Amino acid sequence: WESRKILPNLSLSQGSYILVHFKPEGISEERDESSDPSLSGGKDAHPAAWDFWVAEGSGLSGNNGLLTLYDNPYGQLWDAALYSNRTSASDNKYRGFGSRKFMEQVDEIVAGNGWSIKESLARPEDLIYSGYSTTTRSLNRSSSAHDSDSATDWHTVPTRGYSFGEVNSDEVHTP
Repeated sequence: WESRKILPNLSLSQGSYILVHFKPEGISEERDESSDPSLSGGKDAHPAAWDFWVAEGSGLSGNNGLLTLYDNPYGQLWDAALYSNRTSASDNKYRGFGSRKFMEQVDEIVAGNGWSIKESLARPEDLIYSGYSTTTRSLNRSSSAHDSDSATDWHTVPTRGYSFGEVNSDEVHTP
């Protein structure tokens, strides 16, 4: 991991949302919420979602990256989201992933059954395509309950279509 957040033990009801903020501003209003989801303030905090702040966070890469959720820091992988704006033809090294480190991280998640791929080796095309996302067009998981652990669960929403702390928007950006 490059940045991480260890969440407290919370009992949440179905329909609750957790927001993990990877680029805090370091202001006093940015408080982890373990007893009341309306306590935190700060950029993109949601009054009804449980907000948590990655203290050392510098933001997520806009082009290539991955997010993982484990039951504990050294435990079982529960879920993952892998994204890239690259293709297998992006370069001859590292199957197009751009770096050995990123390729190996993807391979580790695939080997742990955290992400589904189409062939025997992961390719950038197996990941969520991030090329259409911007600061105002985010990547959203489909609001349906189905989770195939693959890029088919995800899409880019239209400008200002983000839904942090709420049911994900199913609107799709058309380039």
